[in-house]
Amino acid sequence: MRIIAPDLALIATLSCATANSLYPAANLITQLRGETLRTTGVSAQVIRATYAANQSVSAVALCRHNLTSAATWRVQLYSDAAWTTQVADSGTVTAFISTDPGPFDTVTDATFKVLKNSVAWFSPTTVRSVQITLTDAGNAAGYLEAARLFIGAYTDPGQNPDWGHTITWDDPTTQSRTLGRSLLSQNNGDRTRSFNFPFTLLDVTPRNFLFDLQRVYGMERDFFISMWPGEAGRMEREHQGWVKITAAQGFARPMVNYYGTTLTLGDC
Repeated sequence: MRIIAPDLALIATLSCATANSLYPAANLITQLRGETLRTTGVSAQVIRATYAANQSVSAVALCRHNLTSAATWRVQLYSDAAWTTQVADSGTVTAFISTDPGPFDTVTDATFKVLKNSVAWFSPTTVRSVQITLTDAGNAAGYLEAARLFIGAYTDPGQNPDWGHTITWDDPTTQSRTLGRSLLSQNNGDRTRSFNFPFTLLDVTPRNFLFDLQRVYGMERDFFISMWPGEAGRMEREHQGWVKITAAQGFARPMVNYYGTTLTLGDC
């Protein structure tokens, strides 16, 4: 498990020269999924971040985008604020690890946009600027779009959740029956995921990290989580995303030097 928090995109100066003026790069750091960066083209769209001081970066994640299976992205890290001295490079790679629709998808792009998250992992690197290049020349929308950007050092708590953890699709659909007992359904918006990750035997280091995550972030602040980084398939895709804590949990001490809690998360 890897968690990107805190998010250094929040303190960066963000820019995208090809952004639609109504959908600027600044939208990448809001908590509203409807506030997006949207470009005016689909080929070689560049997002940049720069910092006034050195930052330690080991991960970059772009969330809820509209990139297709043919899209590529490249994440470059620089030690200077002018994007000249490169210190790490993801290379130009497939932007989205798994775009295959399931058997029930009828609109193959929009129906699983909540799962469209691209992430690049690095060794911890000292940087002053970051450049992300997106290319998706065949995108039928005519623009590239993303809702949230995370840049920062990821933390691996060192222990995964217990076996038996669950992912649930939270469905806002309401149902009612007619007098003839037909069951009618009212679509009230997108389905989102709820993650329930129990930890029963944490040692002190991951216990302290998760305790501080709940203490500082609470149910207010968002972060990025990847349950199986590098799995490169549906399991990685479906177990990662832009999330918040949705329920506060206590910390137990079932035995000497071991601790337990449950991390309950929901899609933003």
